[in-house]
This record gives sequence, structure tokens and C-alpha cells, in this order.
Amino acid sequence: MIGCDCAVCTSADPRDNRLRSSILVESAKTTLVVDTGPDFRYQMLRQKVKKLDAVLFTHPHKDHLAGLDDIRAFNFFSKKPIDIYADSLTEEAVRRDFYYAFTDTKYPGIPELNLNTISTEPFVIGDIPVIPIQVWHLKMPVMGFRFGSFTYITDANRSLPTFLTRWDYMRKLNPNYRNISTWPGMD
Repeated sequence: MIGCDCAVCTSADPRDNRLRSSILVESAKTTLVVDTGPDFRYQMLRQKVKKLDAVLFTHPHKDHLAGLDDIRAFNFFSKKPIDIYADSLTEEAVRRDFYYAFTDTKYPGIPELNLNTISTEPFVIGDIPVIPIQVWHLKMPVMGFRFGSFTYITDANRSLPTFLTRWDYMRKLNPNYRNISTWPGMD
């Protein structure tokens, strides 16, 4: 953390030098990322990502959106817009923060975005099935996503009963899953 002198913040251990949370999900045909925080460009360069088909957003905070402008390189190489999947609250923030991508007069080099509004209904991106799961970040709804037997949730402090039903299903697939509502500090 900026300005902190604690043992973790000053550690030489590379495991203590993390970036903003985001994940890359790949199949044989499709590559997507969840969230494009301020570290997005570095993360894509570090992992040598050459292709990106879509971006999913969990919620509209800057630490999850700020790197979206850097998808321009993927637009350039693919010669097409990138599909963006977000709930209506996050879509509103994307339109506001990246207004220049949605104007009638386009200038070269701006990100090309194809917005898709999502809810909690499952959908498919390329050949990757996605199950959105709504949880809460204090009083704000946040989207988590399930890909096969893997579930990605960030910035959540409580869940809804519908999530717990899906969570029980996931625990049947993998008994090592833990219910976030029982984690320490999550009450």
C-alpha cells in the first residue's frame, strides 16, 4: 500500500507484490478477462496475451475499470470491437468514464467496444459458458462469475440466497469450496 512501512508492504517476497485482481480465462477458441484495473496493460504484457475476445466486469469501481482504454491494441490486431459484458450499473460507468468510445465522431486509436448488458442469466462467450452470480460489496451489487467448476468473486462481503443455492451445487462438484458468508470477517 502506498505510504505503508509494514512488513508486507516492504517485503522483498514476490508473493507480497500483487497487482489489482483480474483473471484471464482461456479455452481452445476463446480468451476473456474479468476486470481491467489500472494494472491491465502490464498484466497482459507479462502474460504475453496476444488475443482477447471479451471483457467481463464485476462492478463499476475504478480499480476494476481503469485499464479498459488499453484494449485498443487488441482492437488493432483483431480489427474488430471487443465485447464487453457488464450489468447496467457498470455499463453506465463505462459509458461515462470512456465517453469518447461512444461518440458519433470516432478518431483513430480509441477503444472499440461492443457493450452487452448482463443480469444473473447464464450466457456463453465463444465456447465458454458463463454463470453470473450476484453478491454484495457493502450495499452495491457485484457480479461474480462461474466458469465450469471455477467461481471468481471479488470485493464481496455477503451473498444472496440464490447464490447459496448455486454454491451448494458447486460444493457437490468440489467439496473444497467454502461459503463466503462463513469466512472470517465476512459477517
